[in-house]
Amino acid sequence: MRKRSSSYIGQRVLGLLLLSTILSSCGVPATQQAATSPVPSNTAGPSASPIASAPASAAATAEPSETLKPSPTAEPSAAPSQQPSPTAAATAEPSAAAGVLPAPLLFMREGQIVRLERDGKTVTPITHEQPGQPDILAVTDFDVSPVDGSLAYVVQGSGANTLVRTDAQGQQRTVLLENAAVSVPRWSPDGSQIALNIWASPEQTDGQPGGVYLIPATGGELQLLQANDRNDPASPATDARGYMAHRWSPDGKRLLLSAYSLSVETCSAAVKDISSGALVPIQAPEGMVSGCGSGQWSVDGSTIYIGMAHPGPQPPVPGLWQADPETGAITPFIQGKFEVGYQLVTNHRPLEDGSVYAFQASVDKLPEPFNGVMPQYKLFVLGKTDGMALRDEEFPVTGQALWAADNSGVVADLAYPDGNVVTAWIPIDGGAVVQLGPFMGEAKQWGQD
Repeated sequence: MRKRSSSYIGQRVLGLLLLSTILSSCGVPATQQAATSPVPSNTAGPSASPIASAPASAAATAEPSETLKPSPTAEPSAAPSQQPSPTAAATAEPSAAAGVLPAPLLFMREGQIVRLERDGKTVTPITHEQPGQPDILAVTDFDVSPVDGSLAYVVQGSGANTLVRTDAQGQQRTVLLENAAVSVPRWSPDGSQIALNIWASPEQTDGQPGGVYLIPATGGELQLLQANDRNDPASPATDARGYMAHRWSPDGKRLLLSAYSLSVETCSAAVKDISSGALVPIQAPEGMVSGCGSGQWSVDGSTIYIGMAHPGPQPPVPGLWQADPETGAITPFIQGKFEVGYQLVTNHRPLEDGSVYAFQASVDKLPEPFNGVMPQYKLFVLGKTDGMALRDEEFPVTGQALWAADNSGVVADLAYPDGNVVTAWIPIDGGAVVQLGPFMGEAKQWGQD
């Protein structure tokens, strides 16, 4: 029987809750959760979460340089039922000299961080961590410093986890925190500190409380930023919340948090002011919740672009909202419902002029969760009153995409009817779409050369 680790529940349970809500709020059928994890139960407690297990076919750590050989890329089709397999057509051959990607792409493979070089082919191992026991993954989550590319990542132990910092190449390894139920590290914009999550049982009344903490990037004492609510498991309160860091504001003065229920599977968003300690919930239309994991700060930090969600596995909520980080008040930004049909918006990228890049799909009927039907999205630049397609193709986008820092394109996961999910680089200038390889997981970040 596979062992379970209580220290990992902060990473696994919260990750599953967040992923489920992200998929619902961003217009992605929840069936795609199966690509990365089992569907969570209705209990958010420790026993609901398995340890992150290593794949049965996990190989030994790769040599310092190897080549990823993607299978050929298919041209996306407007009709899901006619969508060819991603092996149906030839992949554009990238120029090794110029590079395909705007920067190296870091992702997780078999419990280690690896780097896909700018040529879109060569994979270089970055970490060589040992897990706490043979049948579990070593590294479970990571983040990249926006200042110098340094890494902060979590190493899974058999009874507790360790937070590690290295340089951009995975060298100069420093342990920042050990023997703790730590997960979800997130670098501040100036690289001086790291937000992280500490898990503790909701009914715990002594010891270190669960919640969001800050730690200096050089190591030091933890600072509790937002504690999880206490909750009685015998009579759980539906309004009791736990918190997890999602995204720093551009000036580093606020944190956008995911606020997940401690008793039912629902998750919303809130803003935490670092200096004052004020917690501001993001409002939502009646019967909905603000989509945790979907919020993106505007370039100047004055507003948050965010999707909405229905609690539980329900159809995605069309449209997009703006939220005031000081009050939590929302205003519609992109209309979702029309007299005939709906407009789904996912993976939005705010721009300096107040518009957004986003994947947009026009549908006659909202897709039902778990039915396996993927909306077909086009890349658009969208404003409050108009929009313009950036490319002609349609893409079966699933999960969270990763926009380039210079907005030159986006790395997105594409789910095909035959069950294959591939990761592709999609430039906005109309250049060739390049398949990077099989699904690379949700944890993808840009590295530094």
